[in-house]
Amino acid sequence: VYIIPGGEASAQPGTSGSYSDTTGPVVRLGVKGGRRTIPIALAAFARDSADADLNQLAESISAVLSEDLRNSARFDILADTSRLDAVDRGGLLDRWSAAGARALVRGEVRRRLGKTELFATLFRLPDGRILIGKTYRVDGDRSRRVAHHLSDDIVSSLTGHPGVATTRIAFVASRSGRKEIYVMDYDGYGVRPVTDDRTINLSPTWSPDGRQIAYTSLHGGRWELFIANVLSGGTTPIRTSSGF
Repeated sequence: VYIIPGGEASAQPGTSGSYSDTTGPVVRLGVKGGRRTIPIALAAFARDSADADLNQLAESISAVLSEDLRNSARFDILADTSRLDAVDRGGLLDRWSAAGARALVRGEVRRRLGKTELFATLFRLPDGRILIGKTYRVDGDRSRRVAHHLSDDIVSSLTGHPGVATTRIAFVASRSGRKEIYVMDYDGYGVRPVTDDRTINLSPTWSPDGRQIAYTSLHGGRWELFIANVLSGGTTPIRTSSGF
């Protein structure tokens, strides 16, 4: 949880970095409860060692996944940096079970038919039952999004409750000098503008399917309602009988 006292929170329009405040100190609040956490092992993702881009991609996805699972407050992360699991599967489940893990995530980042994909497997320990065996397409710069989807799948499979890693946040910022609507990932990355109205926009509200945002905007001295399409960036006014 981030609390920004005094001043207005702001974000750099159109950047892919994390959300930041430039007007004052940020207070981070950690919440601890009595929920029992699940020890989960993350094996180093397999990949073609001769492909530098693929190696970097595998490490990036693994790092984001680890952070997502840690942020869920449901898991204790046991990381394996030796990459032995990516080469030899013999005794793998027994070794991690003996180490106290109750689940194991393995992944392979690969190229097939000109496409890049992640094949991920989630094992329940100690019985070795496969809970997830799924291929995720990695398109362009969507590596973080792939990690978020895998994290939510893991949370759902092991707890029975939905994860929040694919959640996006709509907010108002005035870095451009006007109050515009922005969206970002739950962890503050992927900040991008939704509007460029160059006026005052307030009260963003998501549609149930997460594809649109309703908001109020000051146009010509009148407050009006608009709907913005998050994917296309287009905006549509909602006609009302009178302004307010």
